Amino acid sequence: MTKGEFEPIFQSFKEVAELDIEGQEKQELIEVVLLESREILEAVSQEIASMDSDYFSLDSYYEIQEIILEYQTLLSSLGVENEKINNLLLGLMDLLNEKNPIAQVANKNQGNVLIHSSDIQSLDNLLDLQSETAEICTTAGSLREKGDVFIPKKKAIHAGIIFNPAEAKTWFSRDVGSRRQRGKRVLEDRFFQFQCASMNEALKKKINGRRVEAWIDAKKSNPIALLVIDNEQEERILALSRQSNLPVVYNSQLYE
Repeated sequence: MTKGEFEPIFQSFKEVAELDIEGQEKQELIEVVLLESREILEAVSQEIASMDSDYFSLDSYYEIQEIILEYQTLLSSLGVENEKINNLLLGLMDLLNEKNPIAQVANKNQGNVLIHSSDIQSLDNLLDLQSETAEICTTAGSLREKGDVFIPKKKAIHAGIIFNPAEAKTWFSRDVGSRRQRGKRVLEDRFFQFQCASMNEALKKKINGRRVEAWIDAKKSNPIALLVIDNEQEERILALSRQSNLPVVYNSQLYE
């Protein structure tokens, strides 16, 4: 289901809004459009129901989310108060969020999650660490586009581990230089100026072209999902998913 499939319905609503008519005549036209759109909304419902939470498409999630939000906006602009349709749209959004394994965390953090990206072997080692402390660098992002994932030029990046921003220990308004010493990260002096007290502060002070960085103790935090970054490594990522009992999410925007 793509937004393009909804364009005829959206266009019909817009045309009704532009007509110089009121009262019963306008209401009858709105009812016709609502009737035509119910079949498409049923198709959306079926597509959401068929989505796999263990291997979840963020492409489809954002596409369907946008469709529902635009539909709600158009109804509101026309002053339509159809309880059945409104409840159907709210139900679709709830079902969509239930299917998405990272939605609950993202929705509580302005759409953001934390992503630690690396090669498969490093991620496997990280999930199996036996040390008491393992502070790692992560990037805060919504996973909508490439800039939401840190991909260094000199290292192979296959996938990411997704964490809850609420578990971050330290925030920075840009990517910073640091090293790990006995499991803990040590910040280079010149980067102290970018340290922030919270995610909100880091996002507010974010420097254009830079990423918001957060440090998290991987041994004391619970990963919520794996992220596909290199789709050629899909089978290895799925194997790691089965081994770690974590769902996998993907968004083709991240590697196209």
